[in-house]
Amino acid sequence: MEFTICCIQSYIKNSLLREEEDDDEQEQTETWEFLRKALDEDRLSNRPLFP
Repeated sequence: MEFTICCIQSYIKNSLLREEEDDDEQEQTETWEFLRKALDEDRLSNRPLFP
């Protein structure tokens, strides 16, 4: 799956807006997993940013 910076920024913005409305722990976990995967896939290095 390919993620663009614009897609990630939009996802973060929407997630933060939703987070203000609902402090759902599962949603926060899913958001972190999505962001971690997106950031690790786009790295020039083979080492993960978040091991």
